[in-house]
Amino acid sequence: FSGGEEEAALPYLKQSAERAMKMSAYREARKYWEQVDATIVQESTGRLERANIDVDLNLGRIYSNQGELDAATERYKKAFKAAKVRGDERSQGDALMALGAVLRSRNQWDGALKLFEQSRLLYERNGDKKGIAAVNNYMGSIAYWRGQWKEARDNYERSLAIYTELQEAVEVASMTSNLGGVAYAIGDDLSAIEYFKRSAEGHRQTNNVIGIAEVDAYLGVVYERTEQWNEAITRHKESVELFERMGNNRQLWHTYLNYARVLAR
Repeated sequence: FSGGEEEAALPYLKQSAERAMKMSAYREARKYWEQVDATIVQESTGRLERANIDVDLNLGRIYSNQGELDAATERYKKAFKAAKVRGDERSQGDALMALGAVLRSRNQWDGALKLFEQSRLLYERNGDKKGIAAVNNYMGSIAYWRGQWKEARDNYERSLAIYTELQEAVEVASMTSNLGGVAYAIGDDLSAIEYFKRSAEGHRQTNNVIGIAEVDAYLGVVYERTEQWNEAITRHKESVELFERMGNNRQLWHTYLNYARVLAR
Protein backbone atom coordinates (compact mmCIF):
# COMPACT_ATOMS: atom_id res chain seq x y z
CA PHE A 1 0.00 0.00 0.00
CA SER A 2 1.05 3.62 -0.43
CA GLY A 3 -0.28 6.98 0.71
CA GLY A 4 -4.00 6.91 1.49
CA GLU A 5 -4.27 3.28 0.43
CA GLU A 6 -2.65 2.26 3.74
CA GLU A 7 -5.41 3.75 5.83
CA ALA A 8 -8.10 2.53 3.41
CA ALA A 9 -6.90 -1.06 3.83
CA LEU A 10 -7.00 -1.01 7.62
CA PRO A 11 -10.75 -1.63 8.13
CA TYR A 12 -10.62 -4.80 6.03
CA LEU A 13 -7.54 -6.13 7.79
CA LYS A 14 -9.04 -5.31 11.19
CA GLN A 15 -12.32 -6.99 10.32
CA SER A 16 -10.46 -10.16 9.36
CA ALA A 17 -8.39 -9.98 12.55
CA GLU A 18 -11.44 -9.44 14.78
CA ARG A 19 -13.35 -12.24 13.08
CA ALA A 20 -10.43 -14.62 13.70
CA MET A 21 -10.22 -13.48 17.35
CA LYS A 22 -13.92 -14.14 17.82
CA MET A 23 -13.38 -17.69 16.54
CA SER A 24 -10.32 -18.08 18.82
CA ALA A 25 -8.22 -18.70 15.69
CA TYR A 26 -5.13 -17.09 17.20
CA ARG A 27 -2.62 -18.02 14.48
CA GLU A 28 -4.85 -16.44 11.85
CA ALA A 29 -5.63 -13.42 14.03
CA ARG A 30 -1.94 -12.87 14.68
CA LYS A 31 -1.21 -12.77 10.97
CA TYR A 32 -3.88 -10.13 10.35
CA TRP A 33 -3.04 -7.97 13.37
CA GLU A 34 0.64 -8.01 12.41
CA GLN A 35 -0.36 -6.89 8.90
CA VAL A 36 -2.31 -4.03 10.45
CA ASP A 37 0.70 -3.20 12.61
CA ALA A 38 2.99 -3.13 9.58
CA THR A 39 0.55 -0.92 7.67
CA ILE A 40 0.08 1.80 10.28
CA VAL A 41 2.31 4.88 10.07
CA GLN A 42 3.00 6.09 13.61
CA GLU A 43 3.08 9.80 12.77
CA SER A 44 -0.16 9.74 10.82
CA THR A 45 -3.70 10.73 11.77
CA GLY A 46 -5.45 10.43 15.12
CA ARG A 47 -7.46 7.56 13.73
CA LEU A 48 -4.28 5.60 13.15
CA GLU A 49 -2.96 6.46 16.61
CA ARG A 50 -6.20 5.00 17.99
CA ALA A 51 -5.68 1.96 15.79
CA ASN A 52 -2.18 1.53 17.25
CA ILE A 53 -3.63 1.11 20.72
CA ASP A 54 -6.08 -1.53 19.45
CA VAL A 55 -3.30 -3.38 17.63
CA ASP A 56 -1.01 -3.45 20.65
CA LEU A 57 -3.77 -4.64 22.99
CA ASN A 58 -4.90 -7.37 20.61
CA LEU A 59 -1.40 -8.57 19.71
CA GLY A 60 -0.58 -8.59 23.41
CA ARG A 61 -3.56 -10.84 24.04
CA ILE A 62 -2.52 -13.20 21.24
CA TYR A 63 1.12 -13.33 22.35
CA SER A 64 -0.02 -14.05 25.91
CA ASN A 65 -2.28 -16.90 24.77
CA GLN A 66 0.61 -18.32 22.77
CA GLY A 67 2.90 -18.22 25.81
CA GLU A 68 5.03 -15.26 24.63
CA LEU A 69 4.70 -13.26 27.82
CA ASP A 70 7.66 -10.90 27.26
CA ALA A 71 6.31 -9.92 23.83
CA ALA A 72 2.84 -9.46 25.32
CA THR A 73 4.24 -7.21 28.06
CA GLU A 74 5.95 -4.96 25.53
CA ARG A 75 2.74 -4.58 23.53
CA TYR A 76 0.69 -3.74 26.62
CA LYS A 77 3.27 -1.16 27.76
CA LYS A 78 3.14 0.48 24.32
CA ALA A 79 -0.66 0.56 24.46
CA PHE A 80 -0.62 2.13 27.92
CA LYS A 81 1.88 4.81 26.89
CA ALA A 82 -0.12 5.71 23.76
CA ALA A 83 -3.40 5.77 25.70
CA LYS A 84 -1.90 8.05 28.33
CA VAL A 85 -0.69 10.49 25.68
CA ARG A 86 -4.20 10.57 24.20
CA GLY A 87 -5.86 10.90 27.61
CA ASP A 88 -7.78 7.68 26.94
CA GLU A 89 -8.42 6.37 30.45
CA ARG A 90 -10.44 3.34 29.42
CA SER A 91 -7.62 2.06 27.22
CA GLN A 92 -5.19 2.81 30.03
CA GLY A 93 -7.35 0.61 32.22
CA ASP A 94 -7.35 -2.14 29.58
CA ALA A 95 -3.55 -2.03 29.31
CA LEU A 96 -3.01 -2.05 33.08
CA MET A 97 -5.41 -4.95 33.50
CA ALA A 98 -3.64 -6.86 30.73
CA LEU A 99 -0.24 -6.21 32.33
CA GLY A 100 -1.68 -7.47 35.60
CA ALA A 101 -2.87 -10.60 33.83
CA VAL A 102 0.68 -11.26 32.61
CA LEU A 103 2.02 -10.91 36.16
CA ARG A 104 -0.71 -13.27 37.34
CA SER A 105 0.48 -15.81 34.74
CA ARG A 106 3.98 -15.45 36.22
CA ASN A 107 2.56 -16.00 39.75
CA GLN A 108 3.54 -12.45 40.73
CA TRP A 109 0.25 -11.96 42.49
CA ASP A 110 0.97 -8.89 44.63
CA GLY A 111 2.20 -6.95 41.60
CA ALA A 112 -0.81 -8.11 39.61
CA LEU A 113 -3.24 -6.97 42.32
CA LYS A 114 -1.70 -3.47 42.35
CA LEU A 115 -2.23 -3.15 38.61
CA PHE A 116 -5.77 -4.50 38.87
CA GLU A 117 -6.59 -1.90 41.55
CA GLN A 118 -5.23 0.90 39.35
CA SER A 119 -7.24 -0.43 36.44
CA ARG A 120 -10.43 -0.65 38.47
CA LEU A 121 -10.09 2.98 39.59
CA LEU A 122 -9.91 4.09 35.96
CA TYR A 123 -12.92 1.96 35.02
CA GLU A 124 -14.94 3.27 37.96
CA ARG A 125 -14.09 6.86 37.08
CA ASN A 126 -15.37 6.27 33.55
CA GLY A 127 -18.43 4.20 34.48
CA ASP A 128 -17.09 1.17 32.62
CA LYS A 129 -19.08 -1.68 34.16
CA LYS A 130 -17.64 -4.31 31.84
CA GLY A 131 -14.11 -3.29 32.80
CA ILE A 132 -15.00 -3.45 36.51
CA ALA A 133 -16.45 -6.93 36.04
CA ALA A 134 -13.29 -8.10 34.26
CA VAL A 135 -11.07 -6.80 37.06
CA ASN A 136 -13.26 -8.51 39.67
CA ASN A 137 -12.80 -11.73 37.76
CA TYR A 138 -9.01 -11.42 37.73
CA MET A 139 -8.91 -10.57 41.42
CA GLY A 140 -11.13 -13.54 42.10
CA SER A 141 -8.71 -15.79 40.26
CA ILE A 142 -5.82 -14.69 42.47
CA ALA A 143 -7.93 -15.29 45.58
CA TYR A 144 -8.71 -18.74 44.14
CA TRP A 145 -5.06 -19.67 43.70
CA ARG A 146 -4.35 -18.46 47.22
CA GLY A 147 -7.07 -20.74 48.58
CA GLN A 148 -9.26 -17.81 49.65
CA TRP A 149 -12.45 -19.49 48.52
CA LYS A 150 -15.00 -17.02 49.93
CA GLU A 151 -13.16 -14.02 48.47
CA ALA A 152 -12.86 -15.80 45.12
CA ARG A 153 -16.56 -16.68 45.05
CA ASP A 154 -17.58 -13.14 46.07
CA ASN A 155 -15.51 -11.61 43.26
CA TYR A 156 -16.87 -14.07 40.70
CA GLU A 157 -20.44 -13.44 41.82
CA ARG A 158 -19.95 -9.66 41.54
CA SER A 159 -18.67 -10.15 38.01
CA LEU A 160 -21.53 -12.49 37.17
CA ALA A 161 -24.10 -9.95 38.38
CA ILE A 162 -22.64 -7.22 36.16
CA TYR A 163 -22.33 -9.45 33.10
CA THR A 164 -25.88 -10.71 33.58
CA GLU A 165 -27.13 -7.11 33.76
CA LEU A 166 -25.20 -6.26 30.58
CA GLN A 167 -26.44 -9.45 28.86
CA GLU A 168 -22.87 -10.54 28.07
CA ALA A 169 -23.53 -14.21 27.38
CA VAL A 170 -19.91 -15.32 26.92
CA GLU A 171 -18.79 -13.71 30.17
CA VAL A 172 -21.81 -15.10 32.04
CA ALA A 173 -20.73 -18.56 30.93
CA SER A 174 -17.14 -17.87 32.01
CA MET A 175 -18.15 -16.66 35.48
CA THR A 176 -20.39 -19.71 35.88
CA SER A 177 -17.36 -21.86 35.09
CA ASN A 178 -15.27 -20.00 37.66
CA LEU A 179 -17.89 -20.65 40.32
CA GLY A 180 -17.66 -24.30 39.32
CA GLY A 181 -13.94 -24.11 40.00
CA VAL A 182 -14.58 -22.88 43.53
CA ALA A 183 -17.11 -25.67 44.12
CA TYR A 184 -14.55 -28.23 42.89
CA ALA A 185 -11.84 -26.77 45.12
CA ILE A 186 -13.96 -27.16 48.27
CA GLY A 187 -14.92 -30.73 47.31
CA ASP A 188 -18.48 -30.13 46.12
CA ASP A 189 -18.21 -32.21 42.95
CA LEU A 190 -21.94 -32.34 42.18
CA SER A 191 -22.24 -28.55 42.25
CA ALA A 192 -19.05 -28.22 40.23
CA ILE A 193 -20.40 -30.50 37.50
CA GLU A 194 -23.67 -28.55 37.42
CA TYR A 195 -21.85 -25.20 37.11
CA PHE A 196 -19.53 -26.55 34.41
CA LYS A 197 -22.38 -28.05 32.40
CA ARG A 198 -24.28 -24.75 32.48
CA SER A 199 -21.13 -22.94 31.44
CA ALA A 200 -20.46 -25.38 28.60
CA GLU A 201 -23.98 -24.91 27.29
CA GLY A 202 -23.55 -21.14 27.34
CA HIS A 203 -20.27 -21.33 25.47
CA ARG A 204 -21.72 -23.69 22.86
CA GLN A 205 -24.70 -21.39 22.30
CA THR A 206 -22.32 -18.51 21.59
CA ASN A 207 -19.80 -20.70 19.72
CA ASN A 208 -17.06 -19.55 22.10
CA VAL A 209 -14.44 -22.16 21.24
CA ILE A 210 -11.90 -21.26 23.89
CA GLY A 211 -14.62 -21.37 26.55
CA ILE A 212 -15.74 -24.81 25.39
CA ALA A 213 -12.15 -26.08 25.50
CA GLU A 214 -11.53 -24.72 29.00
CA VAL A 215 -14.75 -26.12 30.45
CA ASP A 216 -14.09 -29.49 28.80
CA ALA A 217 -10.79 -29.61 30.67
CA TYR A 218 -12.45 -28.72 33.98
CA LEU A 219 -15.21 -31.28 33.53
CA GLY A 220 -12.62 -33.89 32.61
CA VAL A 221 -10.84 -33.34 35.91
CA VAL A 222 -14.06 -33.57 37.94
CA TYR A 223 -15.09 -36.72 36.11
CA GLU A 224 -11.69 -38.20 36.94
CA ARG A 225 -12.17 -37.51 40.63
CA THR A 226 -15.65 -39.05 40.54
CA GLU A 227 -14.28 -42.01 38.50
CA GLN A 228 -16.50 -41.41 35.48
CA TRP A 229 -13.70 -42.44 33.16
CA ASN A 230 -15.45 -42.47 29.80
CA GLU A 231 -16.77 -38.96 30.38
CA ALA A 232 -13.32 -37.82 31.50
CA ILE A 233 -11.66 -39.21 28.36
CA THR A 234 -14.27 -37.62 26.09
CA ARG A 235 -13.90 -34.20 27.68
CA HIS A 236 -10.10 -34.19 27.75
CA LYS A 237 -9.92 -35.40 24.15
CA GLU A 238 -12.16 -32.59 22.90
CA SER A 239 -10.23 -30.04 24.96
CA VAL A 240 -6.92 -31.11 23.38
CA GLU A 241 -8.38 -30.99 19.87
CA LEU A 242 -9.82 -27.50 20.36
CA PHE A 243 -6.67 -26.01 21.89
CA GLU A 244 -4.59 -27.53 19.07
CA ARG A 245 -6.89 -25.99 16.50
CA MET A 246 -6.65 -22.57 18.15
CA GLY A 247 -2.88 -22.67 18.54
CA ASN A 248 -3.28 -21.81 22.21
CA ASN A 249 0.12 -23.02 23.37
CA ARG A 250 -0.14 -21.55 26.85
CA GLN A 251 -2.98 -23.87 27.82
CA LEU A 252 -2.25 -26.76 25.50
CA TRP A 253 0.62 -28.32 27.43
CA HIS A 254 -1.53 -28.66 30.57
CA THR A 255 -4.36 -30.14 28.53
CA TYR A 256 -1.97 -32.76 27.12
CA LEU A 257 -1.03 -33.74 30.67
CA ASN A 258 -4.70 -34.10 31.65
CA TYR A 259 -5.46 -36.29 28.64
CA ALA A 260 -2.34 -38.43 29.08
CA ARG A 261 -3.09 -38.96 32.75
CA VAL A 262 -6.60 -40.28 32.16
CA LEU A 263 -5.49 -42.50 29.28
CA ALA A 264 -2.71 -44.00 31.42
CA ARG A 265 -4.90 -44.90 34.40
